[in-house]
Amino acid sequence: MKISLIYAYRTRMTKDFSLSNAWNFEDQELSKLARHSLELVRDRVGLKELFFRNAVGCQCLIEFLDLLPMILPKKGGFINTNYLYCEAIFVCREAILAGINNLFHSSFASLRSALELIIYHIWWQIKLEKSDQYLDFYAWLFGKGKGPANFSAICSEVYGSLEFPKSAIDKNELKEMYSLLCSYAHKPILEESIISIKQTNLPDADIGIMGYWANIVNGLLGMIIDLLVAFKPQALFPNDMWRKYGFNIPIGMYFDQSNYLPYEHWLGEKKIIEYRELFLKNNNLIALLKDNEERESLSDEAILNSWPREEKIDDRPSDTAESKIIQRWAMMKAKTRVTTILLSYSGVSHNIEWKNGEPVITMYKFE
Repeated sequence: MKISLIYAYRTRMTKDFSLSNAWNFEDQELSKLARHSLELVRDRVGLKELFFRNAVGCQCLIEFLDLLPMILPKKGGFINTNYLYCEAIFVCREAILAGINNLFHSSFASLRSALELIIYHIWWQIKLEKSDQYLDFYAWLFGKGKGPANFSAICSEVYGSLEFPKSAIDKNELKEMYSLLCSYAHKPILEESIISIKQTNLPDADIGIMGYWANIVNGLLGMIIDLLVAFKPQALFPNDMWRKYGFNIPIGMYFDQSNYLPYEHWLGEKKIIEYRELFLKNNNLIALLKDNEERESLSDEAILNSWPREEKIDDRPSDTAESKIIQRWAMMKAKTRVTTILLSYSGVSHNIEWKNGEPVITMYKFE
């Protein structure tokens, strides 16, 4: 399997940040119609800002890859437990690309799938946190066991398991969005027809349909981001992890400032204050933040010395300690994300057992 991933440690979100920047769309992926549509968007006040906001929202989903944990059970398999979220990311990328290319039917269908995958990811993660082994998940993953209940029931369970701020998007609004995304496939009414909205079947760029699509994307991103933050509230409490752990960070536990940046832009100051006030009543979050705060801070030298010696980097004489740390941090984060994705899709038959308090992992074969 080959996985390509570009990572950037950002210190600000510029107004020219785009969906292509978030998803790293390549030139050959964008049709002439897509380029024309994006030109129209750039010239339209209101729609331009909406596309920027959607790009920020998509970046929020991508950054959440760094909060995917690798929880070890007492025995059995475990490396594929983040598969659903990784699949959701790739499906969402495909949905956005389809929309930009004016393939709106394909985009709406894929957006629905992305939402389902993220809801299922959270549902399974909540269940696995309480399990000693992941037999039910693996039986479902390989099509050999009973799957989750219907989507409505799953949504109810997820919303019942998490705490949400008052201004967060609630379960009923999510179900309305899901119904909208299902509507065309199940009961295509006249006013939701792409042809009706465009008023033509010609392959022409159209501001009306781009706005319709972008508003649905915006609403969906808002729901997903509220879910992710409620599931992992530490997303709103970033820290400079290298200062506490060097380059030996705990996987899936904290956000750094670059991870947090798109969430800060998406939610805005007022909502962040509201969300933080609620989440700081969460004992698990309090313990997590306290553990990080109480760790001794490392010097720049100690941080740089924690970098693997076998991984050589040609530093320039003018590089400061901070720039050296950020460069290595970005490399490490990119490798961690690729590893998470590769493990999630792995067909390796494996098992974990514990001996004298230490995990012993056995890999049997490649399929």
